[in-house]
Parts: sequence; C-alpha cells; structure tokens
Amino acid sequence: ILGIDTINILETFPSRVNYIYLKDVNKRVLTKAIKQEYTYHQAKDAGLFVSPGEGSIKFDPLFKTIKAINYKGWIVAQGVEVGDIKFSTYAKNTRKYMKAKLGV
Repeated sequence: ILGIDTINILETFPSRVNYIYLKDVNKRVLTKAIKQEYTYHQAKDAGLFVSPGEGSIKFDPLFKTIKAINYKGWIVAQGVEVGDIKFSTYAKNTRKYMKAKLGV
C-alpha cells in the first residue's frame, strides 16, 4: 500500500528481519478515509483494519517468500474487535488463516 517492496527486503536481507507484522485493511474504508482526511482514530473506528485475509492486501506473495527464505522469526497477525464481535472470534479466524497459509 505504501510502496514498500516487502518481498525485496525479505529476499535481500532475510537475516535482518526479526519479525513480520501482518495487518489487513478494508479498501473501501481506506479510500473513504483518504478522501475525507480521517484521522487515524476516525479511520480505525470506521473499520479500516480487518483480520489478515479478510481485507484487500494480497498476502500470498509474501507467504511464498517467507517459505522460500525459510523464515524462522516471529509473525504477528493483528486481529480486530468490531462492535459485538469478540476479540477471540477474530483471533480464532486469524489463527485459522495463518495455519492454512503457512502451516503454523
């Protein structure tokens, strides 16, 4: 999203990457937040962040690279809590996604 070539960084400096933090976004909310100049908190409250695999970021190329370089560091995946949906529900969904994609 920000024009950073994450894949290139991982391939070029695999031993320098200590952790990977996954965060996904709802593209519709992101577009609206940019257009209406939301603050960070306004965007967050509007539902910008979603659990990995539920938003617009395509993680498959990243996962392919993680496997190719035999990455052994931490991978932190952000779950979210929205309205009446409990954090544990998002944590379970995120865990299921990570297990399916990376086998962890």
